[in-house]
Amino acid sequence: GGEVVWDIFRGFVFGTAASDPELCKRFFFSEDMTSSLVSKYMQRFAENKKPFFDLASVVRRLPILGATSEGVASWLSKGTTTKDLPSRLVVGAKGDFIVDETGVRETAQYLGVDPVFVDGAHDVMLDVNQESNAQTIYEWLEKMRR
Repeated sequence: GGEVVWDIFRGFVFGTAASDPELCKRFFFSEDMTSSLVSKYMQRFAENKKPFFDLASVVRRLPILGATSEGVASWLSKGTTTKDLPSRLVVGAKGDFIVDETGVRETAQYLGVDPVFVDGAHDVMLDVNQESNAQTIYEWLEKMRR
């Protein structure tokens, strides 16, 4: 509840997720991630000159702002078939601290697809399950080629 909201607020707005190894791991990585690997990624985060997180920018670009009353993208009209649309994939991590299952399902609904859930935490392509997560995406891409 409130503690999670506070952690997210201080982690992103105050930037503590980039400087506190414990918070960084909780936000972005699985419990199986080693402390040394978390530290390595934190060093890379610090090298990035962009602000760690711009909450105002994210809020202004929330997809739900362009949704119908059913929570579907306004550009997905009722007469549109999937053949008329570009391929879409929504992937969520089962252990994501930042984007919970509800958020992933809402995003999938917005795009008119079923969500796919992979093992791991928020940064699925950096986490300990990165190979199996990449395989999930690869298999989806292969299906799109057929």
